[in-house]
Amino acid sequence: MAITQIKAAGLTADLIDETKLADNSIDSEHYNDGSIDHEHLANDAVDGDIIADNSVGLAHMAGGTDGQIITYDASGDPVAVGPGTDGQVLTSTGAGSPPAFETISTSDTLSFRRLNINGAMLVNQRGSTALAHDGTDTGWGPDRYYAQLANCGELDGTITTVADGPANSAFRSALKWTTGTAESAIAAGDALWIAHRIEGQDCAHLKWGTSEAEQLTIKFWVKSSITGTYACNIYSPRTSGSRVINKTYSISSADTWEEKTLTWDADTGGSTLPNSNALGLHISWGLAAGSTWDGSSSTTWTNYSGAYFLGLQGTDGVATTASATWFLTGVQLEVGSTATDFEYRSYSDELQRCLRYYYRTGHGESMANDTAIAQGYNRNTTTGQYTHTFPVPMRVPPTAIESTGTATDYKISQLASGTVCDAVPTFDTANTLQAHIYFTVASGLTAGYGSRASTYNGAGKYIAFSAEL
Repeated sequence: MAITQIKAAGLTADLIDETKLADNSIDSEHYNDGSIDHEHLANDAVDGDIIADNSVGLAHMAGGTDGQIITYDASGDPVAVGPGTDGQVLTSTGAGSPPAFETISTSDTLSFRRLNINGAMLVNQRGSTALAHDGTDTGWGPDRYYAQLANCGELDGTITTVADGPANSAFRSALKWTTGTAESAIAAGDALWIAHRIEGQDCAHLKWGTSEAEQLTIKFWVKSSITGTYACNIYSPRTSGSRVINKTYSISSADTWEEKTLTWDADTGGSTLPNSNALGLHISWGLAAGSTWDGSSSTTWTNYSGAYFLGLQGTDGVATTASATWFLTGVQLEVGSTATDFEYRSYSDELQRCLRYYYRTGHGESMANDTAIAQGYNRNTTTGQYTHTFPVPMRVPPTAIESTGTATDYKISQLASGTVCDAVPTFDTANTLQAHIYFTVASGLTAGYGSRASTYNGAGKYIAFSAEL
């Protein structure tokens, strides 16, 4: 009689081993599902020599979590890693531990994402500017940032750069506004704000005015002697018309540095941004506003009118309090909804960017007496014409020359003699690369001779040219 079945109970341990079985005598048709698992296999009993090519595929592997990867730990055992979060990268942690998903550091990567210039307030060519209700109503502090008074009847103050910044940060310079004479009360047409402007071609990749428009995020540090709610708004001239959007932030503790982050919606409405050197984006930090400037507000994009410009401004205390202060540093404006680490640039890099908009000989540093400004020739016995070349191409050709306002701060030298000027330097013509300027003296020049224009009468003299937005 043939034997058709042998039960496991009838077999002693190890009675049947591989020497008793012919090759391929037992295959998948001869065992039940689940009858062979890891408990029935000796270590290394199944290796690459036993497994046929492609016999184990993804369908045979245990399930995992979406986004995980398989790697090995220090013991050589397989482990699952992840999933990470959006934007993270897989980073090796060295021998002895599996790799890990980490948020990429943006302090030294993702360059060129900061839209604004001089966000750390490093460059300050002008020094301080005093503003007054009955005099100068626009004044520049750190390069590319200015203060604006509107229609005030009493207010005056100063914008400058100071050595200050949040503790334990890399920011060591800050814009500072200080109120001198305060405004008794803010009337409808009164306003005070700090602003920064960006060319249209430098922010055209925001794609505003299209269905693919991007969000815009700002992060900055602020400090003030006046607590309360402040407006931080965007005004954007377009190829047709203008748009505006309002946001607020709060200063909770007086005279304490606080970090703020705001995100503005993508603007799919209106027309597109100008792809040119014209104004494309104007960001303002309101310090005081009457109803002419903040009578309306919109936290979504809307067509511009003046009542939206400082919309949502809550406190006027900076303008109505004598000796009030307001500081700003660490400004980063970037595309998207995420505020990344501040993108640091070297001083020389920031200076080169600033020089496109304003250039002062000496770049704000004190120039020595008799420092050459330009070479040229004598048109006649009293006037020298000179060509002054800009260090970088300016945004647009300047239309005027800025000087100290004192004629005796300048002189003309020909051969071995020098003659002090009897008038301040004057502007002739300019393009984006250079300017023609005139220096004049009472007499003593030889027509047709070459000559040199220079400063005189002590250090700190200069000429300057502006191409600001």
